[in-house]
Amino acid sequence: MSDLVTRILDCVPPGTYGYIFDFAYFSAEWPVFVDSIFNDMFIAWSTSETYTGNITFVNDAPLTITSLHDAGAFQFTEADPELAGTGFETHAGTGWLNAKGSTLPGEVFQLSFFIADMGDDWLPTQVLLDNFRWDCEGCVPSEIDDCGIQPQ
Repeated sequence: MSDLVTRILDCVPPGTYGYIFDFAYFSAEWPVFVDSIFNDMFIAWSTSETYTGNITFVNDAPLTITSLHDAGAFQFTEADPELAGTGFETHAGTGWLNAKGSTLPGEVFQLSFFIADMGDDWLPTQVLLDNFRWDCEGCVPSEIDDCGIQPQ
């Protein structure tokens, strides 16, 4: 099972070379299914004149349960009160992270969000998206800088 949300964003403002958005990742597959085939994935796919591809990486790896676990990115786990009432009690969530992408001033680009339930369809994973904003600097993934995700 997977979900795809696409947003076509037009008319990048003058002097703007990128964007940033915040997200939080929660999964019922943590901790039992870390390093297994049940490794739910979140992809933010940018289609721009400057870069086409995934902008959500964790230490050069796609954003999955395992890559977040290995990076120590799960801020809330097991009985943390922040998970109370979320449906992810006894599991894990990241807290807010942000991702950066690149654009050119005046271009029309597309940003698609995809979450894939890998290997099963009964343990949920959820991503919350918030606070899309333009960025004057931007970030074009390269061999030197994959942009990746950053904690807030």
